Amino acid sequence: MKKLIFHIGQHKTGTTTLQSSFHASRDALLKHDVLYPRALAGYNHRLIKGYFAGPEGAENLERRKFKGDATAITRRARKAWNLIQEDIRSQQPETTILSAECFERIGTEECFPEFIREISELADEVVFVAYLRAPSSRYLSGYQQLLKTSPTKVPANMNSLFRVPLEPFFEFPQVKLEVHKFDRSTLRGGSIVADFAQRYLPACAARDLRTPNGDENSSLSAEAMAVLEDIHTGSQPAQFSNCGPFSPKLSKRILRLDAEFPGHSRPRYKQGIATIIHEACTDLGWLRDTFGIVFTPPEASVVPVKLPREQLSRVRAICIVDESRYRALWKLVGESFETLDGLEIQARQKVEAEGTKARSPDKRKPWRLSFMYHTTRKVFRFMTKPIRSNPLSRKLRSVLRGKLR
Repeated sequence: MKKLIFHIGQHKTGTTTLQSSFHASRDALLKHDVLYPRALAGYNHRLIKGYFAGPEGAENLERRKFKGDATAITRRARKAWNLIQEDIRSQQPETTILSAECFERIGTEECFPEFIREISELADEVVFVAYLRAPSSRYLSGYQQLLKTSPTKVPANMNSLFRVPLEPFFEFPQVKLEVHKFDRSTLRGGSIVADFAQRYLPACAARDLRTPNGDENSSLSAEAMAVLEDIHTGSQPAQFSNCGPFSPKLSKRILRLDAEFPGHSRPRYKQGIATIIHEACTDLGWLRDTFGIVFTPPEASVVPVKLPREQLSRVRAICIVDESRYRALWKLVGESFETLDGLEIQARQKVEAEGTKARSPDKRKPWRLSFMYHTTRKVFRFMTKPIRSNPLSRKLRSVLRGKLR
């Protein structure tokens, strides 16, 4: 009986770590009749979203890559889907695993019935798997990701995190939906990789599944979050106004400097903020009644805290920031810019000097041409000597010489 397991996230539940583990273990899993199909790009199957949901439903990354070109997006998505189908047909596995967290809310798309129909044709049994994270910890993790990757940031939806994306699956009895609580203290083996393997892979395959070293998505400190927020909003300290605008390259540099600088720690909410975010989620009761999953409410603040929703997108409003480390980190970022600027100036001067040198007259140029000519001639004669020494070749040359005379 052929089985397809489609891991749909949710976001910020170790999806990158799980996908990189599948990708690195592809050959090992195939030995146990488990297939993680080849991806057209990266190591997950996000590109096929554009095939089912159309260009407008493709990931933002794809739309930016092709500048909204619907034809290019559709062509690439179709190619990614065909690659998966061909891989399944050629390998004929007992179990196939697909993974893409962008399908977290596929149930809200118009293409959902057609998506279920096509996916169901790939196997006899189809199981959709989602891991769910507590609203407050998910919000902070998602906020960090937005600061690291997006030139603009929008607070995550806090109202219906679970019911809206998951309930539509119940309308299609031909597929199963299984959800699990993402909590490192309750996950089997303490990680999503070990938990997923024990739940869905044969024991022999689970043993061969490679686990990546470290966290694939490193955490920013609250101080680094504040630095990135300054760059996004253009509110850098005056002496660092040259540090920007935002770019992925700059984001990676800040992430590296933050990790290397003493005092790095995971960001922490101010007292009462986690409670505000937890209580803003309206479907925790539905989640408990439907799947039996309960998220423990954060500890309530001694003094009730009231904060407008728009303020939840300000780092200092929700997180504890070490101001001295924040200033020191800004200084480090500024110094890295000065070093890079100096290196760029040196490189530019070197290029200009070489260009000037190339344009200046060179008295040795005729000698160089003569040397190149004689060297090339010697190499050619050496390589063609066996042909020229052949009796037939000699006779042919003598005949040609006679005719030329």
